[in-house]
Amino acid sequence: MRAKALQVLMNKKHSRIILDPVHGFIPLSPIQEELLSQPEVQRMRWVKQLGVTDLVFPGGHHSRIEHCLGASFIAGQMSDHLGLPENEKTFLQAAALLHDIGHTPFSHVLEPLLPKDSMESTRDMIEGRKEIPLPNAGKIPAILEKFGINPKDISDLICHCYAGKKYLQQIIFSELDCDQLDYLARDSYFTGAGHGQINIQRLISVMRLDSDEIFFLEKGVAEIEEYIVGKEHMYGTVYLHHTNNAATKMLLRAFEKLSGKFPDFLYMTDGEVISALLNGTPYTKDIAQRVLFRRLFKTVFEISSRSAAKKEIEVIKKLSEKGEKAIEKELSKAAGIPEGYLFVHLPANVLSLTEPRMKTFNINFLRKNGTKINIMDISSIATAVSKRIPTRELFAVYAPEKYLEQAQHAAKEIFN
Repeated sequence: MRAKALQVLMNKKHSRIILDPVHGFIPLSPIQEELLSQPEVQRMRWVKQLGVTDLVFPGGHHSRIEHCLGASFIAGQMSDHLGLPENEKTFLQAAALLHDIGHTPFSHVLEPLLPKDSMESTRDMIEGRKEIPLPNAGKIPAILEKFGINPKDISDLICHCYAGKKYLQQIIFSELDCDQLDYLARDSYFTGAGHGQINIQRLISVMRLDSDEIFFLEKGVAEIEEYIVGKEHMYGTVYLHHTNNAATKMLLRAFEKLSGKFPDFLYMTDGEVISALLNGTPYTKDIAQRVLFRRLFKTVFEISSRSAAKKEIEVIKKLSEKGEKAIEKELSKAAGIPEGYLFVHLPANVLSLTEPRMKTFNINFLRKNGTKINIMDISSIATAVSKRIPTRELFAVYAPEKYLEQAQHAAKEIFN
């Protein structure tokens, strides 16, 4: 069957075809091929899609370039299904391929250190607003213009402020877009977690255009509910796994000590960041080695979302206002733990930064009689998920095992 599919693609005379473990054969259009060869995109080959999640799920070490290719492929499939003109398909394929080039090394791990939103960094590269410190970089604007595309339109689409046709924005950034469809399927495949194994082709098949907006046929409710639940579970079991949270915090705090020496760290790769840590201070070297050889900090104290008392939730809200670093300093001093060996995690802050689409369900259906209705009005599952907290930890403290008792005592004092 795979050989037959390849023959069909070859008959269409695609200049290049890529075999992808999630989508099968991906034929590259001329604009995809040109953009893919650019250093800003190729850097994504050396940036892991899931940061340090492979410390928990060993198979989850796929790169962000794979995801960008997959998202671009899905954008093309959506375009074909909706019958969009070729120029709009090209526009969407380019936007999807470029949508993540502003990510830091280890993807979301180092994002809090950026002087501005990663979307703005993406805009810099797409519009050519600043010189990029990568060999032969800076050609993306010219490539887009060569294909009749305004670079600003691409970056507006990625930054979800596009003023053009609504369905174009929906395909690139909405509650159900090419980005999320790919990363859920891909991350689920590589980690082995089954939650994100959604039926992408079925979801695309129930899409319809009406008044420049994408709606879904009501018969697709079950598949969209599976998508919503799958996304929720992927956050709870994979993206916000407590061990992943601890390793993420370790890398973040360690590189923070060196970030002043690397003002352009955004353009580095994962390997370059680890090398910088190993060759930095004794502290950054220790943390890098702990991550490399999986000698991670342990969860020494946590307030669970499943059992938190009302009083504890109120304390967490106040702590959020204080900020993680201030709490870490206070707890380290109270516990007699050296600075940099106790970290605090407030997942609500992470969610708001990395996934703003987590709790919004502006997914609308087109009924047989022509009326339109929101999923929240017909799905008790969507309503239930919108109220659920996707992470086990509302508040957590991480430290090396040898400091367990001191850290626990200091943390308990806060909640007493």
